[in-house]
Amino acid sequence: MTTMLIDVGNTRVKWVKWDGAAFFGSRAAMRGESSAAALRVLAGDLTPEVRRITVANVAGAEIAQALRALARANSAATIRFITSEHEACGVRNAYDEPWRLGIDRWAALIGGFRRTQANAPGAATCVIGAGTAVTFDVVRASGEHLGGMIMPSADLAAHVLAQRTSDIGEVDVHMPRPGDGLALLGRDTRSAVVYGTWLAVGAGIGRALQAVRDSVGSACSVYLTGGGAHSLRQWLDVEAEIQENLVFEGMLALSGMGEGR
Repeated sequence: MTTMLIDVGNTRVKWVKWDGAAFFGSRAAMRGESSAAALRVLAGDLTPEVRRITVANVAGAEIAQALRALARANSAATIRFITSEHEACGVRNAYDEPWRLGIDRWAALIGGFRRTQANAPGAATCVIGAGTAVTFDVVRASGEHLGGMIMPSADLAAHVLAQRTSDIGEVDVHMPRPGDGLALLGRDTRSAVVYGTWLAVGAGIGRALQAVRDSVGSACSVYLTGGGAHSLRQWLDVEAEIQENLVFEGMLALSGMGEGR
């Protein structure tokens, strides 16, 4: 039986298939101002062998309704929307109102926790999600979620600067890190914005990780996931392992469908 896992984010819809042993057919589509185009691409992958659909959705009720209609129209699959809970898969949610923790963060945290306990038992887990926003969550080896942070991505910060100032304008922040020291000082407006926005994110994460390591009293496995993971990693002064399927691994675990590894 083939399962399709769908992660609906603020900017993209991402999906992958699971055959009971491995992921395959990973794809993504930009949502833009309307989700219709992304859902048309997804519909082409809803082939007859897909009998189960699991969704993590942070984009609201309208797209959830569209996905239900798509499932009815394009396959004989059942569809399930997973949600954040007080406790699942050995992890206890730090939020007093657990449903307010984004399901993508919850799934990624569970995916990361399970990876750490399989590969480095006794270590804490830190999951950094690099999307429209950058998220940072930590869970102890015991499964206690300590909480997290949400900060603007470099893209989002640069866009806000363009919107709230008169002379900067829109800036494409996709530039490599120039080096360290004084190389981080831009010599034109674009590089000043790029270096400033990326450095703010990287430094914030570095400060938070140092606080975690000073407090948890154990080693900490650090995972990066999301569309901006590769770009963000070069701005971090700490080692971080990119795991592109971390949300999907957590979704599988939450659905009771295997390790997702």
